Amino acid sequence: NGTLCDMQERRKLTGYVPQEASIFSASLYENIRWARPEATQESVELAAKRAHIHEFITGLPVGYDTIVNDRALSGGQKQRIREPGWCCWMRSPLRWIL
Repeated sequence: NGTLCDMQERRKLTGYVPQEASIFSASLYENIRWARPEATQESVELAAKRAHIHEFITGLPVGYDTIVNDRALSGGQKQRIREPGWCCWMRSPLRWIL
């Protein structure tokens, strides 16, 4: 019915990844788990699978241990790496705004 409560509930169901996603000079694993430092390898990989970036990462010579920076990746790759970082704490929104 458009109440404030309804809007707050809708926001909880929506995830947002900025167009200009920033990547830290660190491993892919660290970039994905940045929002949840206690995340396990399993939860990081699950989040990457949900973001459809797991196969790209595992195809790299050292996989999740690959050190990256802002200049090493395309905009789309950065966005895909940042997406699981947003959902790594197991929040699974119904829709994403990219």
